[in-house]
Amino acid sequence: MFDFGGPPRCMWKFALAILLTMGISEGCGGESSGLRFHDEFDPAIDFSLDVPSEGLHLPYVVGSEIRGVVESGDTDCSGCSVESSNPDVLRVVESVPAEDGVEWMLETVSPGVAELSLVHGVELLESTEVEVVVPDSLVLYQGPSLLARAPSAALGTDPLKVVSGGDVGVKVAFRFLGEEAWGRGVVEWVAANGTQVKRQSQWFQEGGEWLVVSPTVGLSEIVLLVSGSEMASFDVEGVAESEIQSVGLLGPFEKGLDNGDLVAVFGIGRSSNGDVVHGLEFEWSLDDDLQEESGAMFRYRYHGGSEKSLAAVNSHGVETALIHSRNSWSSSSANCSTGGGPGPWTMATLVLLFLSIVLVFRSRGGTLRL
Repeated sequence: MFDFGGPPRCMWKFALAILLTMGISEGCGGESSGLRFHDEFDPAIDFSLDVPSEGLHLPYVVGSEIRGVVESGDTDCSGCSVESSNPDVLRVVESVPAEDGVEWMLETVSPGVAELSLVHGVELLESTEVEVVVPDSLVLYQGPSLLARAPSAALGTDPLKVVSGGDVGVKVAFRFLGEEAWGRGVVEWVAANGTQVKRQSQWFQEGGEWLVVSPTVGLSEIVLLVSGSEMASFDVEGVAESEIQSVGLLGPFEKGLDNGDLVAVFGIGRSSNGDVVHGLEFEWSLDDDLQEESGAMFRYRYHGGSEKSLAAVNSHGVETALIHSRNSWSSSSANCSTGGGPGPWTMATLVLLFLSIVLVFRSRGGTLRL
């Protein structure tokens, strides 16, 4: 099988197994051939490692490397390849036939339009138009608020406060002519005052363009650039551990959820003037039962008929909240999450699912670390 490399590999293998085996019918491509192009992007905040069958998310942002698959349907693609009509705009880096399709990786080189085609020798089997753009603006989201489904998650003008030595995720979304554009590995930055920034393709298993920020004590500005041009900036304030006076919870936000939906609650600190401080570590208990995993976030599956008491504990205090759940959702079972209701499972699907789980645990040494 095609090796995309790095931690996203197990996500992609699992998604591809489910996508191809269950024969999901939505997406791009001709209905008659059964050939459909899909990319790796998942716009939903659902803590799922599945990549939904949603076709291509366009336009793409220049400077990205994007992975995807052509679902082959009933077509024998053992000798097929993916090609671009204009490599100066869209370059095919990898194109490898798989068991039930062709896996590909693209590099978006410059703004423009190109045809992405599936070919067998000189025969054109399927094609789709891909636009590559330079975004005209960025939207920044505070990671904890976004994943917790808080009413407002956009990063405001006030400094984002983080305990010194801790970190927090900021998600970058691209805009072009008022619509969302899609890319990864694009944003560069300049950070002041010793603040550390690193780019990640996921944060707590939510994909996208993530910047993980870890400040020193004091105020610093982070300037974001795309294609060498300044696009946005935000301030981060590092708060000394000694300044934390109490703790609290961001969430739970359960309004409008269905049974089985995943919910995230983040532990937060509060400074002497009541400001929210991110990046603290917590122990978690559910109905006084200490949970195995610790960290900034606790996840569970919503169940309206079951009420439990959740407590976040660290050296600065304890905060509790009532949640509706039967139990926690351990990150070690994350790669087993399929989301939604039962589908037309077959023995082949179950075998592929089992193999995917084995791959996940082998690739992570038996434990999934966030």
